[in-house]
Amino acid sequence: VRTLCADCKRPYRSDAAEIRQIQAYYGADYVGELEVDWDNLTLFRAEGCEKCHGSGYRGRIAIHELLPASPELIDAVYHGETSATQLFKIGQKTGMRTLMQDGIAKMLQGHIDFTQLRKVVVT
Repeated sequence: VRTLCADCKRPYRSDAAEIRQIQAYYGADYVGELEVDWDNLTLFRAEGCEKCHGSGYRGRIAIHELLPASPELIDAVYHGETSATQLFKIGQKTGMRTLMQDGIAKMLQGHIDFTQLRKVVVT
């Protein structure tokens, strides 16, 4: 995902509609783990400067989706619960986070913006 230029990114206060969208993309069952003050959420947006040639972006950051081999997941596979939906649910309960969730975490840290995340991760 393209990263915001550190020299020209500008903070802004997220509105209620954007907050609801972020929370929905992250997932209602997991959004609490973010420990975010949603009433005072400040995000960043691209502005553009000489260093980034006016784009507002400079560099890239990886977002990851990793499925840890938890005992629960191993047990499910061993006992034949091999549907993707079942494995996904078990993975989510045992620490897996999706590309969107990892991207949202990086967005909340100020590395990327919601626009770039949505361009890369199709939901």
